[in-house]
Amino acid sequence: LIWGLFLPMPPAVAPNVIGILAGAFYLILCWGYAWLGEFPSPRWGRRALLGTIGAVLLNIALASYASLSAQTAQHVGNLAMVICICLFAAPLSVLGQVVKDKNSELLPTAQCGMQFLNCLFWSTVGFNQGALQLIVCNG
Repeated sequence: LIWGLFLPMPPAVAPNVIGILAGAFYLILCWGYAWLGEFPSPRWGRRALLGTIGAVLLNIALASYASLSAQTAQHVGNLAMVICICLFAAPLSVLGQVVKDKNSELLPTAQCGMQFLNCLFWSTVGFNQGALQLIVCNG
């Protein structure tokens, strides 16, 4: 969203606003359950709270930096590209087991399918806009 707003890259704004809203809803829901104690989980403790606060503060800092110029927005876009590649690689952590067993059951089918479609559409936007970050992340 930051890169889309301050570069500017209008096609990146609306989907990222939806993503931020969905992510905020998810965090509020999970923290609500953790604080109310209805579904206690060791994953939603002090460390997760500090991580959540750190992520929010980092986003505020990156937005402030990106607002300085189109060049600084590109820097934030480059960082986002690296983070995006890491996120897309997450399901591949089980790839060794998949190859060893010759069975793709461990790969999350819905996530892999949605990532494929997401990458296909964003690659098209990247090529149309000449946006290297979109092409590299999704190509």
